[in-house]
This record gives sequence, C-alpha cells and structure tokens, in this order.
Amino acid sequence: ETVTAVFTITVDDANGGTDTQDVTINITGSNDAPSLTVDTTGGVTEDATTPNLTDSGTLSFTDADTTDTHSVSTSYNSDAVWSDGVLSAAQITAISSGFSADSDSWDYSVANADLQFLDAGETIILSFDVTVSDDSGAANDSDTQTVTLTLTGTNDAPVFDSTPISAAAEDATYSYTITTSDIDIEAVTITATTLPSWLTLTDNGNGTATLSGMPLNADVGPHAVILNVSDGSLSSDQNFTIVVVNTNDAPEGTVTINNMSPTEGDTLTASNNLTDEDGLSGVINYQWQRSGIDILGATDSTYTTTRGDTGHVIRVVASFIDDRGTTEHVISSETTIVYERDNDGLIDSSQDDDTSNSGTDDNSDTGQSSGDTTEETPLTDDGLTPQLDEPLALSEIDESLILAAEQDSGENNENILYLTDENDSGNESSRDGENNGLIFFDHNLYKDISAANHLDYHYKINQGNFDINDFSVDEIDFEDNRLQRIIDNGNYDQLRDEIDEAFSAEQHSESVRTNIITATTATFTVGLVSYLLRAGSLIASMMSTLPLWRGFDPIVIVAGKKKKKDKQKNEDPAVTESETLFDSESK
Repeated sequence: ETVTAVFTITVDDANGGTDTQDVTINITGSNDAPSLTVDTTGGVTEDATTPNLTDSGTLSFTDADTTDTHSVSTSYNSDAVWSDGVLSAAQITAISSGFSADSDSWDYSVANADLQFLDAGETIILSFDVTVSDDSGAANDSDTQTVTLTLTGTNDAPVFDSTPISAAAEDATYSYTITTSDIDIEAVTITATTLPSWLTLTDNGNGTATLSGMPLNADVGPHAVILNVSDGSLSSDQNFTIVVVNTNDAPEGTVTINNMSPTEGDTLTASNNLTDEDGLSGVINYQWQRSGIDILGATDSTYTTTRGDTGHVIRVVASFIDDRGTTEHVISSETTIVYERDNDGLIDSSQDDDTSNSGTDDNSDTGQSSGDTTEETPLTDDGLTPQLDEPLALSEIDESLILAAEQDSGENNENILYLTDENDSGNESSRDGENNGLIFFDHNLYKDISAANHLDYHYKINQGNFDINDFSVDEIDFEDNRLQRIIDNGNYDQLRDEIDEAFSAEQHSESVRTNIITATTATFTVGLVSYLLRAGSLIASMMSTLPLWRGFDPIVIVAGKKKKKDKQKNEDPAVTESETLFDSESK
C-alpha cells in the first residue's frame, strides 16, 4: 500500500517578499507479521474420563495490518516419547490424530482405551505447532507457537480372562484352568476368598492358576466360589457357583438266605445288612428266583420251596430306592439245588438213576422214563420247560434203523423181520410171543439229543405193546407244542421200495435198510412194523395207533407163490408179477 502527502513550502524575506513551492511525498507500506498467543502446554490422564480424554487451550493473535485476513493451522511434530518403551506406529497414530485449533483455542482428544497400556506414572510427551497466517503472501505472513502435551498413565486392575467351569460330578475330578491378564503388564497374584473344602487353588505365579478337587457324596449340591487377582494395588474378583451332581453309590452289605442247602418244602428266610451312602431310608423289597428267573408271587422275605424248585438253585434279590432316587438291587448267593422229598428220603433231582445209563427203565411197562436238566439250564415261565438257545438235534443224524431178518427156532421155522439200529446192533431181540397170529419182539432203541443245554433221556420200545402214548421226563412237559415236530415220511416210502426190490431179487432172507430220522420234543412215540412169512406167502401189516404216525399210510402187500415168467414173445414186458419175499421154494 502507498500514501501520497503534498506539502507547500513558502519562503518569506520579511520585507514582503515570499516564494511558494509544493513538495509531494509518497509513503509505501510493508507487511506486518501477525502475533500469536497460545497456551503452550496441556495433557490428559488415563481413566480420567471415558470413553475419551480431552484437553484445550486458549489462542489469540494480532496483526498491525488490520485489513489482513488470517488462518490457523496445526501440525504434529513427530516427537512422541514413551517413558517406558517405544511406541508402535498404531499407538502414535492413536495419540496424535486428535489435536486441532481454531481462531480462539486448540483442542485435544484421545480414546481412554488407547492409553490403557500406560502403567501408573508412565508418560508420553508429544508436541504440536499452532500457526496463524495472514493473506499477504509475504515472507513474514505468519506466527507459530508450539503446544506440548503430556499423557499420563494410571494403574489398571488385572482381570480374569478364563470362563469358570460350573459343573462337577461326585467322585469325579474337577479341574478349572484360570487365566488372567493385566494391561499394565504387572505381576499378579491369584487367590480364593470363598472356596469349598473339597477344592484346592494353585497359583502358578505367571498369571495362571489351577482350581481342582474331587467332590464326594456329601458335597453334592451348589458351592459358591470367589476368586481374586491382584497386582498389589488394584484387584478384580470372579464369582461363580459350582453345582456337584450326584453319582450313584452302590449299596454295601449282603443279602443272605438262612438255608443254603434246601429241600422241597423248606421255608427259606432272607435277611440283609445293606447300607447305601446315598441314603437308605425306604423299604427293602424281595424277589425270589429259581435258577435266575423270578418266581411269580414270591416277594416276601420268606419263601417255601415247592416240587417245581427241585433240581434248581434258589436265590433272592433285594431292591430298594435310595434317598437320591436310584433303584438298587443286591442279589444273594445261590443255594445248592433243591432236593426232592419223597417217602423214602431225599433224592437229588439233578442226577439220573442207574437205569438210564444201562439202557433200561424201571417204568418201561408204562412207556415212562426219567430225566432231568442240568443246573445251568434256565426254565421258561411255566417252571418246567427248558429255555433252549437252539433247537434240539439228533447227535448221530446218519444213524439208521435196520430191518433185519432171522429165522424162528419154533416148529414152523418162520422167517421174521424186526427193527434194530446201528448203535444197538449187538443187542439181540427176544421173542415176545404171538398175538393174533403175529409175532412181536422186544428191542431197546436209543438216541442221544445234543443241544447247547443237554437233556439226558432214555426210552424203550416194546414191539408187542402199542399202548405207549408218549414219553415224558420229570419236570418237563413234552406235550407243550412250543417246539416243532419233525418227521421224514419220505424214508418210509424208501422202506416200501426196498421191500419191492427184495421181491424181484428172489432173496431168501435179505436185510432191508431204511434211514429214519425222527426228532420231536412234543410227544415221543413209535409204532413198529412186523412181518410174518409163512409157506411162501407174505402177510404184512403195519400197526400204527399213535398220533405221530397218523399221517403215514400203512403198507399192505398181498403176495403169493412166485410165478415163472411166460417167455412167449407176445407177452407185455411192462407187466410185473407179484413175487414172494423170502420164499424158501425155488421153481
């Protein structure tokens, strides 16, 4: 800017003479720098406010060039210094980005969270330049002042980082690994201010600890726990509840039977000395068992043995509900097998009589036989029929019955046929006399049955007595149709075919074999075929009165003397003549 001033100069000689002259002066201006005044210091303290820490200072400026316009700006001097270490780039950005200024003040703001790493007494010092500039563009168009800030840290309390385990089980190990942290990176101590007696806290000295223990039955239920972590100045608590769930405790003690060698009709009494850690305040109930199977209705503390118990062991099961709601069972020892009581004394029902081993039977006249099941064989609900894991089977399935011939030593020298089997082929049949013109012979046949649980048995076939209806074994109902009946009728047809072949071969005395496989557990019955050959004529009859043979058609063969074949050429070769079997005449 310029200013022009005109001055007039007049000279007067005092005699009245003057002279005047104008003088012009041009004044040119220059820029005057503004003058800035600020609060040059400031700062914040960690945790003073949240979420942000702030500070501000006054700012003013003057300028002789009153017509100038002014602006205020700031800049970070990149001089932040941490008293306890080196700041990261992220930390520097966080603490330096919040400084600003306007025409009358400067302002600073930083997030409190960004200063949590500062420990008590630690500082960060940094500065900002504040500049006021006019619009002259001259070299001296601005004035700058520096504002220095001090950021001061405070102590932070350590905290628990781990999540507590709140469930435990009786008689099982409980373990909780505790972890803590202190943003001030100070040493901490972990303690427990409230802890149940079954728990132990171990401080590892590195900000971690272990809480462990094994609760017992008395510890079942909730337990309050309070843990504390401290850096020496500040501390934090962790509060939680551990709930111990019950694990069933087996009852202790025994159940006993007063008579461990009972006989039929004895009264057995059960007693016990049971205790239960879970509590036993309820009623103890009893269930008597025969060979491991519940006896219907036998639920008292006493039990009187019956005929159905003979050959079986007896035991009793005591049951109760403990005070924590669990049903418990305790089983007594098993007695010896129950012996049968009769008029002659005591008989061990688990053993066969001597006749079963010799192949004879005291009850042979009635077709009855004795037998038993082994002690290990369980029974079905009826207490009589054995429970079998697999069907019964003939142990010698390929053993066959033999239709053998022998000549009677009587006056008629009759040829007679009788049945035997390979197993008993050394046993001779004995003549049982005549009955309605037929001759019958006694012979004993034996078959063994094999299964997972064996059943010893024997029986006798009397060829002259067809009143045998069934076969039974003591304590086992063989009329129970739960098991299947099997018979191979096809082999009887084979018998008939072999007899026909014997006719055509003109054999005088020929044995005919047939395989007969019969297995039944419903009714053991046998009908037997007898043949009588007299004077070259064959009279055959099959007598079958028993249920097992009702589906088999009897064989009736009418034979005469053998005829010679007609050798005429016009005779039909397909025609077959009847021939006699065992015909002593030859023509």
